Amino acid sequence: MPCNNENISLTQNEQDSFGLEETILTVMNTGATLKDIYEIDENVIENIYAHAYEFYQQGRLDEAEKFFKFLCMYDLKNADYFIGLGVVYQLKKDYAKACDIYALSYVMAKDNHCPVFYSGQCHLQMGDIAKALYCFDLVCNESTDAKLVKKAEVYRKVIKETRLSESEVKTESSTS
Repeated sequence: MPCNNENISLTQNEQDSFGLEETILTVMNTGATLKDIYEIDENVIENIYAHAYEFYQQGRLDEAEKFFKFLCMYDLKNADYFIGLGVVYQLKKDYAKACDIYALSYVMAKDNHCPVFYSGQCHLQMGDIAKALYCFDLVCNESTDAKLVKKAEVYRKVIKETRLSESEVKTESSTS
């Protein structure tokens, strides 16, 4: 059957999906972010970030999550957006997801050890003391942020003291 162009009529949704497909292909082929493609005014993005942060501060975590997810998708190279999303997951007690996001943000943030510190807190909440201690050790040994190092040292000290006291209790109970 010959192709008759008069019979072809695309709905607006179909046309929009073709545009989306082209955008996705551009992103995949060039490594461009949505930020690179759409170039939304930086003031608008800063306002979106401010709203996300405000929702986080108000404890409106579902709303904060939506805003931070948008920001992460918009600019895949901005570690602050991913740290914000990780903090939201941490506060929602989704510690495994928070750790994944923190790992990604640490790779992007390079010299910012906050994601490692937060990841240590999450591992502690999940009961993985060894990973938590590793995170706090990394912060203490590599971070140049004195306040963060001090916080990590406190966690490290408490973990080691708790382990020591637990081993003493086990030793006493086994000798009784």
